[in-house]
Amino acid sequence: MPPRPTVLPSLLVALALLLAVGAAEAVPSGAWDLRGSLPLEMAAHGGAASTLSGWSLPPVELRSLLRMVHLIGLCLGLGTTLLLDGNLLGWMRAGRAPDYAPSILGAGRRVVMVGFGLLWASGAALTALAVSSDPSFLASPKLWAKIVVVTALTANAFVLHTRVLSPFSQSLARAIDGRWRGRERRLFVACGAVSATSWLVAFALGVLREWNQGAGFGAILLVWLIGMLAAALAIRLLLPAPSAAAPYRGPDRRQRSAV
Repeated sequence: MPPRPTVLPSLLVALALLLAVGAAEAVPSGAWDLRGSLPLEMAAHGGAASTLSGWSLPPVELRSLLRMVHLIGLCLGLGTTLLLDGNLLGWMRAGRAPDYAPSILGAGRRVVMVGFGLLWASGAALTALAVSSDPSFLASPKLWAKIVVVTALTANAFVLHTRVLSPFSQSLARAIDGRWRGRERRLFVACGAVSATSWLVAFALGVLREWNQGAGFGAILLVWLIGMLAAALAIRLLLPAPSAAAPYRGPDRRQRSAV
């Protein structure tokens, strides 16, 4: 019997890569400005910074801590979602899910829920801090676009875990590649596309400072919709073709238990 692989090494690699990419979140946005100008607060404290001792550290602001928590939530959600989607699609293409699939799905679900909690809590706190210092922040198109994307992502996660993963788990150790009914296949494609694209867009909105004022609400949503359509098409092309010769072996939700 082949050894049971674990999701932990792959998850750690994915999170390490995402944290490395997202490390720019901790750097003031003006430090990467190609125009060559530094933020006023950096210019004002430039001389003082050079006098600090080698053992001294500047105080860490609450906003920076919240950004770290927010980025960790994004990394947990995005990294785990991509791994789960890849495993599900691989099992569908192989035609059979392994016996250890429930443990991977269960662990992934818990990690994603932690990511959602960190994302919403830190996002709400960051928004409150921003509004307290600048009430015009509520007019930011990027803010409302991110709220729409994360709200859709949360609703999609509920549908994914109740309407897709549940029947998938009941089909374990059975032939499942082309035997899912059309409704279940369409739901799998739709939820997978919304999940992967929304996490990527949410991550981009958290990192791309250039979109703070220059990106319009409609433009961001258009990119999001185009990404979901492209992801749905890719997933649909990767799914195996339905097999009419083999009977469906998954759960039949058309039958209701007698009261």
